[in-house]
Amino acid sequence: MLTHNQQQMGDRPSVDDIQKAARALWDDAQIAAAMLATGGGTLGGGHVRCGPGGARDRWLKLLQALAGDAPAWKRLPVSVDTERLIGGLDLALTLSQGRRVHTRGLLDEAQGGFLIAAMAERIDNSVAGLIARAMDETALADKFSLVLLDEGEADEATPVILTERIALTIDLRGIPHSVYKTPPLFNRSDIERAHALAQDIPLPTEMLPALSGACAAAGAPSMRAFLALVAAAKLHAALSRRSAVEAEDAVVASRLVLGLRLASAQDSPPDDHQDAPQDQTNETPDNEESAPDKDQDVQILEDQLIEAVAVAARASDLLQGAQATLNRRKGGAGKAGEAVQSGSRGRMAGERRGDPRRDGRLDVIATLRAAAPWQTLRQREDQRGAARIRVRPDDFRIRRRIANRETVIIFVVDASGSAAMNRMAEAKGAIESLLSDCYARRDQVALIACRGVAAETLLPPSRSLVRARRSLSGLPAGGGTPLASALESALQLALVEEGKGRTPFIVLMTDGRPNIGRDGLPGRPQALDDAIEAAKAIRSAGVSVLFFDTNRRPDARVKALCDTMAGDYRPLPIADAGAISKAVRSVVT
Repeated sequence: MLTHNQQQMGDRPSVDDIQKAARALWDDAQIAAAMLATGGGTLGGGHVRCGPGGARDRWLKLLQALAGDAPAWKRLPVSVDTERLIGGLDLALTLSQGRRVHTRGLLDEAQGGFLIAAMAERIDNSVAGLIARAMDETALADKFSLVLLDEGEADEATPVILTERIALTIDLRGIPHSVYKTPPLFNRSDIERAHALAQDIPLPTEMLPALSGACAAAGAPSMRAFLALVAAAKLHAALSRRSAVEAEDAVVASRLVLGLRLASAQDSPPDDHQDAPQDQTNETPDNEESAPDKDQDVQILEDQLIEAVAVAARASDLLQGAQATLNRRKGGAGKAGEAVQSGSRGRMAGERRGDPRRDGRLDVIATLRAAAPWQTLRQREDQRGAARIRVRPDDFRIRRRIANRETVIIFVVDASGSAAMNRMAEAKGAIESLLSDCYARRDQVALIACRGVAAETLLPPSRSLVRARRSLSGLPAGGGTPLASALESALQLALVEEGKGRTPFIVLMTDGRPNIGRDGLPGRPQALDDAIEAAKAIRSAGVSVLFFDTNRRPDARVKALCDTMAGDYRPLPIADAGAISKAVRSVVT
């Protein structure tokens, strides 16, 4: 965590600070897994914020090990249908047996166990409603624990109807391998002991005002957060082998229930006395002249809980900031020249052991150098002649080369409307300018036209200037703006090229006013919604985008569309081919 001096001075966090934050979040994640294994039905489940990776896999294995073999462990597919979710009529058995035979759904099969939902940010609202109803209507003994694996970005959110029914939030983003590979804090015997104690642990009534005040300060939207806080505090007391809930249990529960879901309200908790009128601040009723000591204790505990919420939020923010810095240092997708190993071309980068018949070109000097130290010993073993140099397969050295990864620049040009001819002329000129020096960098250029009722790939990836001129000559323009179709075509082409080992980069030139939907039918509202969905898919795929706004003035709606796909926004109402190609080179190369 950041120290007080670092927060005041704005110092950059050290590696030690980042490691401490990661360990604190991982310890809390282990406590959350132990709580879910002990009494998951009373907590509703856990909201795990992390993409696929070692930390998430490790946490799921820990949860399954702590829960034991008895509880059900079911996975919820993203595209689950209603019949598979809640059950339905088994037609084959019904017809063969002459009576109604019903199948059990996932919600019934997961009773008393765990329902794991990957890519929770993509759960359909109708599916979320059915899950929420089952969580509300199922008896406590049969309740399942819903584990939401949230992989969403900033503009993607898990359905609120599910997150408000889940007590614990776990943040595993950015936790390094060295932290989550440490020995676990709990084992199965700890869970069995805590399960036996959890039913009888009381919570002192004087703690209730402090818990309620912490929920209010964190901006909890409903009473569910308070009830979850009480349940989590009791479970932590049981895991700690205490006979009653203490302040430490409430602090840990506050971090897990409130600490990672309401960051906007955590940084500056509201002060109830701040807005009081000035003429009333010095007036105290006669019956409140001397507040009892327990009120001071409640206020101290409430301050501790609020501070715990802020500490958890700071730890998460610190790891996310460190991860963002690391990503910037590595460079994003679309940058030309990502170094990759190559056996036939590129600059020399030493040698390695290998077979020249299949691994590459033999480095004779390095091979002889590797064999030289062994000649005396080998001559003693082989008496056929002292003049021969004895080279064995282990001595073979292959030249190792590093080549820049090829980049594919995919132009998506809005070829509709009155200004289409100018945009197409600018795009043609920029493509020809870029192709003139693509051969040396092993880059390729493609062109997709956005016009009519669907996008059209006019130029597949190529670095041939002759082929490009032939494909682009006499290109017609005009008609509708099927922007969603163009974005989907660009993404599909980018994924294909990425599978071939190249780095795709999308250059988009449009005024951001689609009027043709994905189905080819006119209608601006539906066309805009389809374009936004396609933009989100591009962002999820991690493809870099350079977005030229061709409106006469920069348009905020176009900027929002660019932000949806995490693109580099460039307002460019008046430009020539040279300006466009220069802008592309500045980003790609």
